[in-house]
Amino acid sequence: GRRGRGGAERGRDLKVAVTVELEDAFHGKELEIALTRLETCDDCTGSGAKPGSKPRTCPRCNGAGSVRFSQGFFSINTACDSCRGQGTVIENPCDACSGRGRVNRRSKVKINLPVGVDNGMQLRVSSEGEVGPNNGPRGDLYVEINVKAHKFLHREGTDLVCELPITYAQAALGDETTIETFDGDEIVQIASGTQSHSSQKIRGKGMPHTGDARRRGDLYVRYVVKTPTRLTDREKELLSELAEINKEKVAGGKGFFSKVKEGVKRAVSGD
Repeated sequence: GRRGRGGAERGRDLKVAVTVELEDAFHGKELEIALTRLETCDDCTGSGAKPGSKPRTCPRCNGAGSVRFSQGFFSINTACDSCRGQGTVIENPCDACSGRGRVNRRSKVKINLPVGVDNGMQLRVSSEGEVGPNNGPRGDLYVEINVKAHKFLHREGTDLVCELPITYAQAALGDETTIETFDGDEIVQIASGTQSHSSQKIRGKGMPHTGDARRRGDLYVRYVVKTPTRLTDREKELLSELAEINKEKVAGGKGFFSKVKEGVKRAVSGD
């Protein structure tokens, strides 16, 4: 830290990590962070001397905190070994802080989480680090942001991706459904003939740009067509009828590719 006459020095910077929900990153939020840091001792108000006494100026360096040594043409400034560079000597140290002028204390700091923050971003909170020796100015607090994965929304930059399972019938015939977003419910029109893993873009419904709620990414609805694993007899019957219409292979019959293979074999054998 930076030191001046009398040992006043800037306090140490601190770094903490916080984990937030994706929805908090979307809307922004006030966070309260608990941390342990060096604070000014209340008993001696940071002087390090027992109440009723005070530090005296170091007689060796006359309060400069450093002494000069000369050797030939060179002169070197070094920290005073009598006061350890503080410029003052404490003859009656404070009992609460053992003469250090600072004590470790659990503190709470409130910060504003800006909209659109992303995983791994670091926020600087000015003057919320540790207090410096001899009531020196505080350092800064750096907050590293970790954003938790959401249960159904996946972030890609400023875009959001929602995987939406749909049935075979919905994919083939089309449908209207509702999905949950951070803006509220969003009505989605599923087009007929929708293919599995195809996407539909909804403009302006993604994440806000960091610190600017007016600029938004897009929301992509990615369809996943679910193949039924348990069918009733009636469902099997209807699918078999559809397969017959499309000339697809059904249980007990020959499909299109099987018929092609048989035709090739007959042509080669001359039957």
